[in-house]
Amino acid sequence: MSLESQLEKRSPITLLDDTVVAKIAAGEVIERPSSIVKELIENSIDAFSSKIEISVAEGGMELIQIIDDGMGIPESELPLALEKNCTSKIIHEKDLFDLHTLGFRGEALASIASVSHIEIASRALHAQRSMKISAQGGKHQVVSPSTLAKGTMIRVQHLFYNTPARKKFLRSAHTEFAHIEKTIRKLALSHPHIAFSFDREGEMVFQLSACEGYKERIAQLYPKDIHSSLIPIAASTEGMSVHGFVSNSKVSFGTGKEMWMFINGRSIQDKALTKAVMEGYRTALMEHRFPMAFLFLDVDPQQIDVNVHPTKSEVRFSSPQLPFQLIAKSIAEKLKKPYPLHQGVLSSTPSASMYATPRQEAFATSATLREPSPFSLPATEWQTFREPSADPQQTPVSKGFTDGFFSSLRFLGHIDHTFLVMSNDEKLVLIDQHAAHERIQFEHLKHLHGSAGKHTQHLLTPIACELSVPQMEALQHTQDFLQDLGFVVEAVDGQSAWIRSVPQLLGNQNPTQVVMDVLDQYLEEPNISAWENRLDQMFSTMACHSAVRAHDVLTSQEISYLLEQMDRVDLTSYCPHGRPTFIELGVHELEKAFKRK
Repeated sequence: MSLESQLEKRSPITLLDDTVVAKIAAGEVIERPSSIVKELIENSIDAFSSKIEISVAEGGMELIQIIDDGMGIPESELPLALEKNCTSKIIHEKDLFDLHTLGFRGEALASIASVSHIEIASRALHAQRSMKISAQGGKHQVVSPSTLAKGTMIRVQHLFYNTPARKKFLRSAHTEFAHIEKTIRKLALSHPHIAFSFDREGEMVFQLSACEGYKERIAQLYPKDIHSSLIPIAASTEGMSVHGFVSNSKVSFGTGKEMWMFINGRSIQDKALTKAVMEGYRTALMEHRFPMAFLFLDVDPQQIDVNVHPTKSEVRFSSPQLPFQLIAKSIAEKLKKPYPLHQGVLSSTPSASMYATPRQEAFATSATLREPSPFSLPATEWQTFREPSADPQQTPVSKGFTDGFFSSLRFLGHIDHTFLVMSNDEKLVLIDQHAAHERIQFEHLKHLHGSAGKHTQHLLTPIACELSVPQMEALQHTQDFLQDLGFVVEAVDGQSAWIRSVPQLLGNQNPTQVVMDVLDQYLEEPNISAWENRLDQMFSTMACHSAVRAHDVLTSQEISYLLEQMDRVDLTSYCPHGRPTFIELGVHELEKAFKRK
């Protein structure tokens, strides 16, 4: 089609009709029925309500009703409540960047009124009577008396009746109800001091009494076993603080549906903050698993912009790294000690002997080794030393560190030479010997990183590596990094290099492959300072290969060493891949299993 013919069909620039403008505005604010529920409840919260009642029918498409006991709307202001660009929340431009409320009462009501039948009844504080106003498709009716005793009632019916194109894109009533339920849950979580009731077509979904704090509100909404798995979080930095609860690694989900974040009481969706939570769980959860989190950020309004999205569900921080680091660090620090009685009771400064594997430690003076050092291996070998041993005796393991939880357990036996069966007077403890030792090795590797030369195994015969031209260039930039890992790699010519030293804890992981991985990683991402995730993967792989395996027969001395190290290191509760290292069965669980209770 020619430019001339296109020009003939072009419409002139004109001022849009008010009805069209209203429907466009409604499209920005009202994505689905849950959007209306959110706006109306936020208005009720801003009106200082102590009780909010929500009712819906047909997934909110036929009825959404909100009743609160808040301050109400004065009779003279009722008509303005349904007019566009009318609000009681902001006056000056500066107010947009210093918000202390959730919604702009009246801002969304005009949009809702343009695509539904709406009725508002309200009795302002100290008013002699209640009044109501209604509208259909934005056309107002006169204000008239109402029978409402106090507060405000808003009833929205026949949503999108005049915009069928919008209505046909809504999901089933069940799906829309699920979105509404999640919206109410968010608001209830962030405002525990308010009582909420929610019914669906006359059937009560939940009824929450007002409570003193967030933990009590969580307990109202979730089963007891979930509630008992939560770890408290509290931290602060420049102009902001975070508090709330996160789950230990024993509770996780296939999606991030149970990660709830709030800023100044407002529920928000922020990919960066979600990533910060996952950063805090680094190596503490299995891959593709997500924790439960209830995090409440208190931020100076001057540091955030809540006007990024029409529904105020996204924010922009003036210093994005501050909340990221605050959340990630506070979670990581708490997860290090999820069981205070189990961990951290021993010296935090490891001795040199900590870095030997249980088997290496136990046989450090064995004549089988070529030198007294537990890490001295034959020339070009990198396999971890293994020597058959007899079954451990059915006697208590040497306690060693009597104030450690794990080292104070009694050894009862093993299952399939994979799970150690331990106990004390209160519970039965089953330990996965490979997972537990893998975590120990992982933490040791992280500790050793950067201690170049101190924990390196020098090879009598270097290992030759054939490298491409790009890899040779990458080697020049990564030699210091490799040395921090425990590798000494020397370029021989333009096509090859020698590996002269390897980390003592490498186990039977091929050193050539690890070096190649580092070089390839550099070619993909030359910024070495951004390699933290990659480092953890390397350490995890090295730890896995250097740890004792399932079916390995451990001596009493080796078991004792393993338990002592579990008391020493952080994150003992799970291996670097997020699998649990031990499980506990208390008297209550045993009584339940045997049908005693």
